Amino acid sequence: LKPLGRECVRELENCGIILDVSHLSDKGFSDVENICKGTFVATHSNSKKLCGHERNLTDEQFIILKNKGGLVGMNYCPYFLEDNGEDATVTSIIRHIEHFLSLGGEDVLCLGGDLDGVSYLPKGLNNISDVDAIATELKTGEDEAEAIQKKIIDSLEMLGDVKAQISALTAEKNSYEKTLSEQEELQRDINEKLSASK
Repeated sequence: LKPLGRECVRELENCGIILDVSHLSDKGFSDVENICKGTFVATHSNSKKLCGHERNLTDEQFIILKNKGGLVGMNYCPYFLEDNGEDATVTSIIRHIEHFLSLGGEDVLCLGGDLDGVSYLPKGLNNISDVDAIATELKTGEDEAEAIQKKIIDSLEMLGDVKAQISALTAEKNSYEKTLSEQEELQRDINEKLSASK
């Protein structure tokens, strides 16, 4: 990241905004890791070990996100699932989920989608109504399905907490602006009285 980018990361975090690293290079990921004091997420990235797309995550990056309390959303884009995207199926998504679970990711994974960013979807996944095919296939391992379901609920709760933080910051900002406005009005009154007394 350039100096302005690093400053933006700090300011966004100060405002309670969670950063998404799914579109960052490896170097950009490393910069965010070093700057962020709290958590950050990768909303639509898969495992680079299973598919070499440059925007997928290495095992090391996944573990960093895990240790930071972040989230990783599975990306349904075929070229994020298989090196030859035409080979991608729902089973490909399951492979990435299972790999991340093997790294202790049961409290990290969620469904990221990226349904509007692809020209076609993996076989067996035609649109949003077919997403339950992922759950159906996961049910071959009940523990994994339960872990994913738990994390989806937890991720929504986490975003609710962030929303509350933003509301508190907004209220504080509004209070500050009101005080500033009152001070400006008082200054105008003083200036008018000084002008009238001359």
